[in-house]
Order: sequence, then structure tokens, then C-alpha cells
Amino acid sequence: QRTMWTSATLALNPVAPAVRAAHHKRSRRHRARYAGAVKAGDDAGEALSEEQALIQWMCDNYRPWVKDKEGAVKCINFMKEKEGRMIKLEKAEEVLESVKADHKKQYQDRIPFELPKLWPGFQLILYRSSDPL
Repeated sequence: QRTMWTSATLALNPVAPAVRAAHHKRSRRHRARYAGAVKAGDDAGEALSEEQALIQWMCDNYRPWVKDKEGAVKCINFMKEKEGRMIKLEKAEEVLESVKADHKKQYQDRIPFELPKLWPGFQLILYRSSDPL
């Protein structure tokens, strides 16, 4: 299904989808590049940038469970306080890739991948993505 971009539709929506998509991609690259920017030699800044990178990754990959920074911080704090575990970015990436690969192996392209819809399923992903404190 292809949309024809006539002058009437462009007048209603001045930003064509290709331009909007390019902007989204550019801003996503920008966020990824500058999410962990710190001053040289600042140890506290390095730890902070690691957490900022985790928060950004969670916002990008854990939708609809994590919609914004506050949602990511809630998940991180829940795992620290209730489960005694700390989410690690490297493990989270591995776990999500593993879950996606298992899904693709079982369903191919018939059913697109989605995160679990119920909390216990998503909590298991968080648990597998973390290390004990």
C-alpha cells in the first residue's frame, strides 16, 4: 500500500514520512552517541554514564514496559530493593537477543516478537538480565 504525496496531503502534513524517518534515525544515533558523555578522569561520571546508557537502552528496547527514564529507574530500583539484583547492560542485550532468537526459531515470521504482556514474564527477563548484588 503506497501513499501518494499530493500537494493537498503535504499541506496537511508538511513533514513527509521519509524526512520524519531520517530525523528519527538521526536523533536516535545522537542519543546513543551522547548518552554516556562524561568528563575525562571523572570516576563518578563513568559510573553515571554506565547507568545512563542502561536507562537509554531500556527505554529503546523494553517498550511498552519502560516508556521513559522514570520507568527505567523504577525497574532498576525494583530489582535492587526487592530482588537484591543489579541489571547489567551487557547481560540485558544478550538476554533480549536470546529471547528474540528463540521466538524466531519457534514462530519464524508468522508472529512478530513482542515482550511478555504480563508482569511475571517481563520480571523473568529482568531477572535474567541482572547479577546478584
